[in-house]
Amino acid sequence: MLSRRVFFAVAIILTSCAVPKDQDRFAVSSLGSDSAEFISSRELLVSGLVSEGISTAARGRLFDAESRLRRAVALDPSNPTIRYNLAIVLGQQGHFDEAYKELTELKASQGDHPRYALALADLYTGKGDLTQARVELKRAFEVFYQAQNWSQAASIARSISNLAFASGSEQEALCYSYEAFFLDPSAVQFGYHTSLLVAANQYKTVDTIIGEQLAASSALGAMPRVHLSRALARGALGNTKGALEEIELAQNLVAQDPEVGSEVNSVWWLLRQEVPLTEEEQADEKLIDSIEAAKPEVLRLKDKPTYAMLRWPRYFTQLMERVRGEE
Repeated sequence: MLSRRVFFAVAIILTSCAVPKDQDRFAVSSLGSDSAEFISSRELLVSGLVSEGISTAARGRLFDAESRLRRAVALDPSNPTIRYNLAIVLGQQGHFDEAYKELTELKASQGDHPRYALALADLYTGKGDLTQARVELKRAFEVFYQAQNWSQAASIARSISNLAFASGSEQEALCYSYEAFFLDPSAVQFGYHTSLLVAANQYKTVDTIIGEQLAASSALGAMPRVHLSRALARGALGNTKGALEEIELAQNLVAQDPEVGSEVNSVWWLLRQEVPLTEEEQADEKLIDSIEAAKPEVLRLKDKPTYAMLRWPRYFTQLMERVRGEE
């Protein structure tokens, strides 16, 4: 679930501006201020290039972004912010060696700022070196933890957890997952934590901990991922009716986290095939239509399962296999 982290930082962002050819004599200052410092045309050009580089990168035009940022670096080679952004764009394009060189040189000249560790972690993840990526993330985590920036520390702990699980280090993954929830006891982190527990086959723990935490604070149930986790756990434990109750709670909250919408609806449809309709439900045309409307999404996912579905309990993967067999 590790999604990739992209960090763009720039001190000045300007809209596009025309710069005269005679750049040595051109300069501007703020109106009405005799003592204002002049901004050279070169500085304006650099700022414009950086602004364009960042905006084009945000739109996925990485080659164009790289071109603009290289021009900015040529004009202002000692500016660490520009070189940092160039390294990020290079890394996103897979130019790992050059990006690594930029970042290590920045660390040597600017100090061990956590943003360099985070950027290096991204590079190592892109190269498939999850062990070294975790080393860099732990360096950044320690900085934010010592600074008592709990939100940022929790976010990094979650990333460490995800990479550790992907590497097969389940205990490390669980350790940092607990840490993330402890530092940021929010519904978002609770959802991620319970999802990991499902992936670790700790179904009874999931059902119990969600019940206990929601009894203490109903706000922790504000995200669909929490109820999705409990539905998966209950289904694995044989409690299909309880699983259906939870997944319907998740459906009502999907707007809070649309990313899980397809998974939630697929689990709901699968459970609807297992739990008999009551007489009242059989007469509910809206419900019947909803069940039919959800089927195409299930058929699509059965051939192209998401990464999250690969963590499903065996019970649900068997239900999906049954769908494949019925085609």
